[in-house]
Amino acid sequence: MRRQHGPSDCAAKLAGKFFALGERLMLNSFSFGRTFKLTWFTAAMLVAPHLSVAQVLLGLDQPETLPSAATQTYHEHKATLVRALSRPYIGNADVDYIDIVVALHEAIVSTAQAELKFGMDEVLKTIAKATIKESEAQIAQLKSLRDKVAAVDKTVLTKRALAPEVGGYAAKVRACVRPRVLYNIPTRKSANNPTVQYSLHLNRHGMVQDVQIIRSSGFDAFDKAVQKGIAACSPFPKPPSGKYPSRIDGDYRMYD
Repeated sequence: MRRQHGPSDCAAKLAGKFFALGERLMLNSFSFGRTFKLTWFTAAMLVAPHLSVAQVLLGLDQPETLPSAATQTYHEHKATLVRALSRPYIGNADVDYIDIVVALHEAIVSTAQAELKFGMDEVLKTIAKATIKESEAQIAQLKSLRDKVAAVDKTVLTKRALAPEVGGYAAKVRACVRPRVLYNIPTRKSANNPTVQYSLHLNRHGMVQDVQIIRSSGFDAFDKAVQKGIAACSPFPKPPSGKYPSRIDGDYRMYD
């Protein structure tokens, strides 16, 4: 019985003819053969329809995969850690040590939490849980010691430690800061006196390194104006001791 030729047989024969034609053309003329590259690959697709275009078109790069959610999370944690470690030191070895180690432990906790969320290995998840517990305990202990070690540092000048004669120094500070606080103070209508509590760091020359708002006055624009005014008072007035402290904590009241 004569065998009937189906569509697949015809496609195979057609592909074979394209292959042969392409080979002859490429042997006779390299440049002319390049013109028929598309035809050659089209024939290949007819012969192997189950293959993807990327598999047939050799030399084309596979598309790059997007970063996973875990990878993006790790990048965010890394950026947070870099910012934390980039803060200026206050000059107290104990306090600086605490701030550095706390930042490291917080990064470890965040990374372990990402493993619990995205990871698949149960052993690693068990380790991550233990890591979180240990690091959080270390963070709590270090933070509880921070105020204690800062209080005994004689290079840190706080409003609680100011001697009576330093009242004149506080006036000097205000005289330096006040003209630089650009804020339209409203008419006072009550006994309330909005107060900003701040903390600033100085270098040994009295130049302001950074200013942090510890407690808001309740008026965001006023807080920012005070922060900018303090930063602009640089170098800071020299204390009676003649030596600049590495840190000064103080208040700035709206109506004083």
